[in-house]
Amino acid sequence: PCITDIVGDDDRAVCSVSGVSERHANARLIAAAPELLGALTNLQLEATHYQQTGGGGNHLRNAIETARAAIAKATGEK
Repeated sequence: PCITDIVGDDDRAVCSVSGVSERHANARLIAAAPELLGALTNLQLEATHYQQTGGGGNHLRNAIETARAAIAKATGEK
């Protein structure tokens, strides 16, 4: 079986996919990308609104920033 390590920006393995080719794993991720981006964008907007109305705290602020950075990376923005 084929074992594929999927690595993050820091070159550390995020996960390993066993028994599936790297092409298939990439194809699934690419196919899901629009839905993942849409869900993350919506979550970031809702979390920002919640924070602006007095909810959340540092954990929420960090989550919003992480979501914003991922959205920017996915859309090619800075």
